[in-house]
Amino acid sequence: MKHPYSVRLAAVQHYLSGKATLAETARHFHVGESPLIRWVRAFRNQGEAGLTHRLTRHYSPEFKLRVVRYVLDNRCSSADASAHFAIPNETVIQNWLRKYRSGGSVALVNRRSGPAMKTNKPAEDKSFSDMTHKELLRELEYLRAENAYLKKLKALREENGLREQQQKQE
Repeated sequence: MKHPYSVRLAAVQHYLSGKATLAETARHFHVGESPLIRWVRAFRNQGEAGLTHRLTRHYSPEFKLRVVRYVLDNRCSSADASAHFAIPNETVIQNWLRKYRSGGSVALVNRRSGPAMKTNKPAEDKSFSDMTHKELLRELEYLRAENAYLKKLKALREENGLREQQQKQE
């Protein structure tokens, strides 16, 4: 259940004022203890901005890796990291950690779930001079996407290699 910002703020301020225990505050505001703990942690790290509702966000692989490294380097909980990086749910970070441990930084690259998408790869048997303007644009779009993907894959592999070298040196 979503709670309005005003309820979140009032509950956090009530608890932090020392007027009641966590359980008493949760009962008083009709919220669960777990969300209240998250709100308090977010408030302590980010102030009132930590209590604002955020729409579902998509995180870049670089950001995911930064969060994972923060957790591992500082030996902190995913809940602490979610408060520090303003990620609404620590389960997201736990999933990133699981993926990172099983497949390294490459595993943090977004992959769409569900049925495979049609690639719309242009016909390769036509010469450029025989293609229509629309076909040429589609070919260009496809080649740009393919190039960007390969660059990203190369960067992630290099980063993985550097990380492995640093771990060997330690």
